[in-house]
Amino acid sequence: ARAKAARLGGHVVALTSMLAGLPLGYHRDLQEDKGPAFDAADTVEATLGALAGCVETLRFDEAAMREAAEAEALYATDLAEELVRAGVPFRQAHRRIGELLKRLHAEHRSLRSLGPDEWRDLGLPEGASLLDPDRSVRARSMPGGPSPASVLAQAQAIEATLAPRNHGVSKT
Repeated sequence: ARAKAARLGGHVVALTSMLAGLPLGYHRDLQEDKGPAFDAADTVEATLGALAGCVETLRFDEAAMREAAEAEALYATDLAEELVRAGVPFRQAHRRIGELLKRLHAEHRSLRSLGPDEWRDLGLPEGASLLDPDRSVRARSMPGGPSPASVLAQAQAIEATLAPRNHGVSKT
């Protein structure tokens, strides 16, 4: 689908270049618009059919997704944001967390190996509780974010946008 999108972008450029500088009304140069226009229509139709099949048969490996979400480096932003909420300037919070991760890597340790005193010294007395993928995702509730509420809102907005266009459209 990405290559098809590039192809369609090329057709848009071809059509706009063709129309640039043309006088109003009929012009013989417009005979050349048929190729890109018809190919674009055919490409969109074929691509949408293929994408519909992909979406209908899409399956997720939840165990692999959970395992990937447990990667500790993913929590660096959560930890830095918590420091910012505690009043630490972001630049310092970012540096502090970066240095922590480097040190732990050199010591062959993980964030989960930090004890309560280490978390407190870092300025994150509840730091261990931040190493939770569900909490991390729920915290990203801004528009376009990955929280369940945000994803549901995005899906509803897409459905509302597409509903009028889907009237009378049949699956093929």
